[in-house]
Amino acid sequence: METYSHYNREEGWRRICEILASEGDGTDLLAMAHRLTRQLVRSPRDPWLRLARGVVETDLGRFEQAFQDFAYVERNARMPWLKAFSRGLLNELERWQLSVLSTLLSEDRAFRTAFRADARKALRDRGFCLSPMGHELLGALERTVLRNTALPPGLA
Repeated sequence: METYSHYNREEGWRRICEILASEGDGTDLLAMAHRLTRQLVRSPRDPWLRLARGVVETDLGRFEQAFQDFAYVERNARMPWLKAFSRGLLNELERWQLSVLSTLLSEDRAFRTAFRADARKALRDRGFCLSPMGHELLGALERTVLRNTALPPGLA
């Protein structure tokens, strides 16, 4: 049985980068996402196409689609290292979203107001997609923002 290792992470990123390079120069991410989607229609079970599209969707700020792509691979991967690789991408996506959320809460008054009124709606409107653990953290964050206290360490 293969284990998840530094080599496996490098191999995973190498495969994703090869797919992305074959799809263009990266200047038109929207077109790249469309091409990857067309390829997935022909090969819906290809985990590498799905992971590559998830990376592009993350860059486009389409966190829900990226989350779905990474989660699909994690659920359906037969190789333990591929399952772990996609789990790592999900974790990284969550960290990125929480970083963006922290910035929005500290710098965007309109978003902060919308967040105070209805946090889940404010997140949906901006395209965020959090895991169950992320939603637990969101609950703590809502209480913090509603009380007008400082953001928790790591989110400030």
